Amino acid sequence: MALRHFCTTTYIFNEEGDKCLLIHHKKLPFLLPPGGHIDEDEEYLESSQREVAEELGFAKEDLFYPEYLQLKDNERLQPWAIQEYTIVPDEHFHYDLVFGAIVKESTPIKPNEGESQNVRWIKIEDIDLFETTDECRDNIIKMSKKIRDAREVERVQQDLYIWPRYDISLKKDLCRFVEGRDFGTWNLGDLYEGVPCSFAQKMGVDYGIFTSTGTAGLHAILMALGLKPGDEVIVPSMTFVRAVTPLNHLSLQPVIADIDPSTGNIDPISIEANITLKTKAVIVVHMWGVPADCERISEICKKHDIRMIEDFSHAHFSMYKNQFVGSFGDAAFASLQRKKNVSVGEGGIIVTKDKKTYGRLQHITSPGSFMDQSNYSDIDFSGYGLNMRINPFGALTVKNLLPKIDAILEDKRVAIEKLTTILAKHSDKFELVEIPDYADKSALSWYSYKLKLKNTTLAELKTKKLWKFSDFGYPPIASHCYWEKDTNYFPFCLGIKPEVRTKLPGQEAYLKNRVTLNIPTVPASYWTDKVVAKWEDALAN
Repeated sequence: MALRHFCTTTYIFNEEGDKCLLIHHKKLPFLLPPGGHIDEDEEYLESSQREVAEELGFAKEDLFYPEYLQLKDNERLQPWAIQEYTIVPDEHFHYDLVFGAIVKESTPIKPNEGESQNVRWIKIEDIDLFETTDECRDNIIKMSKKIRDAREVERVQQDLYIWPRYDISLKKDLCRFVEGRDFGTWNLGDLYEGVPCSFAQKMGVDYGIFTSTGTAGLHAILMALGLKPGDEVIVPSMTFVRAVTPLNHLSLQPVIADIDPSTGNIDPISIEANITLKTKAVIVVHMWGVPADCERISEICKKHDIRMIEDFSHAHFSMYKNQFVGSFGDAAFASLQRKKNVSVGEGGIIVTKDKKTYGRLQHITSPGSFMDQSNYSDIDFSGYGLNMRINPFGALTVKNLLPKIDAILEDKRVAIEKLTTILAKHSDKFELVEIPDYADKSALSWYSYKLKLKNTTLAELKTKKLWKFSDFGYPPIASHCYWEKDTNYFPFCLGIKPEVRTKLPGQEAYLKNRVTLNIPTVPASYWTDKVVAKWEDALAN
């Protein structure tokens, strides 16, 4: 077959797949077809790799050809496809020769004679600015996405449980903030008013205010709602102890209510059984992302004229009957600590629908720091606060994450769905989490997954690859070592301990054989059929 001249296009990607070398070759000798001179006994793939190395001056070891850029298999992209060629006026042939190689950006490029000398890295999003064929543009975009998706899977595989997974946009936002003018302004732009209120309004509540921690948020709420020393506050028998300790500091009496044996959330029946004339509030914790029975508890609180305070630290944007938890009570708070779904490292948020409560919370959490409230003479609250403001970088992180939270939560829901399906095949070993009918199963913001063991042990499960089982975590509130501290120091010198007035059969039933299944923090795209099969095999063997 006669030797002809061709104009060809080669593109090679950097390791992250977000940049490309776009090289238009000039007057290179090739045989037609299949588009490249092939040595005797040489496979087409080998010839493609050799030509890239020869024509661009790469060492053979510089080029990397990962599995996901190999020949087409079912639905996979075929990066080595030769596009339809066209005959140009000078009778040279033009076609796109797709080399799906990857190299480091720092690799020296030395085009041989006949190559385009203007070889440089281009950003994939700028591909429309360069003269090439439509097929070339389409393939570059497709292959770039393929590489980036595969790279993300590789990173995920290295640590399935790393959290939080911030993206590069947060780094850019932090840099702009530090270099801009808002850092020195009174309210730091909109970080201390606009952003927390946007968080609250996404929940269907008017007002939001950031705090340094979730614990600080509860402390501020107890002050803002006007509770007095000696008042009783009903709390669940099972939750993190910091959902109770602020009561000690304010000389309030915690009263233990039982929990639902299936969800671990506070039991409405037990709430009502513990109400006395001294009861002024109930703290409702939505454990592990599963809502408590908000309607029943709200009705009880209204009936007895007591305050309803919600803790949605585990349940950012979980829904109860098409309404977000945290929007039922007089006020609600949440931790934004490093393991939460909206994670700023350390921080908290309060939300409320009551404007007067919001005003008092401003003075408690940040006295004198809001522009229109520096004069206390015309308000009915002293403004004597504890300065509980969140760090501005934490507030900025919330601003960055809030538009992404729906996708973050959907990734967790997909992970729970896949793992639950696998676990259900082993009903002899596991009792799965029971989701109450009132909860929107498609809108739960899973913080952790607490299942029960049957005919197996935690020690055995800890040997399973991929899967991460661990102890349950929290001790019951009444038996926590916190209450055994030295009474010479505040607040233990006040002698306030939780009162247990009724039996706690729900707590006993809930805790029996219950363990933690950590949720892998992976994108929904991670769960291919092949990956799910690996998880199934890891649990079965």
